[in-house]
Amino acid sequence: MYNLIKDFCFENLLTDNTRYDVNLVIEELVTNTISYGYIDNNVHEIKIDLILKGDALYVDITNDADAFNPLDYPDPNITAPANERQPGGLGIFFAKVLTDEISYYRRDNRNYMSFKKIISRNNSI
Repeated sequence: MYNLIKDFCFENLLTDNTRYDVNLVIEELVTNTISYGYIDNNVHEIKIDLILKGDALYVDITNDADAFNPLDYPDPNITAPANERQPGGLGIFFAKVLTDEISYYRRDNRNYMSFKKIISRNNSI
């Protein structure tokens, strides 16, 4: 998955910072889906669409995991000492911070996570 995102960003002259942010958000959302959304050992499809429009990259992630909206949960207390923090929640927190818009909905037994990232491009190439 990383190489596909890297190639997409390179082909579209997106900066390394943009690539890093987009990759991290996708990785967190997909990892959460795999780790918490599937309770069986069946094969499942997770679809990721990257759509570049003007100065924004739109990413749609679709899956058939159990219904789960990570945006419903409160952000972790990142100011508390590490040993006093509750586990979990950092991945979606990063996703919220690193994107310009993020949303979730469920339809026809499928989860849809979408985010928008304002991009910057390499002008030196």
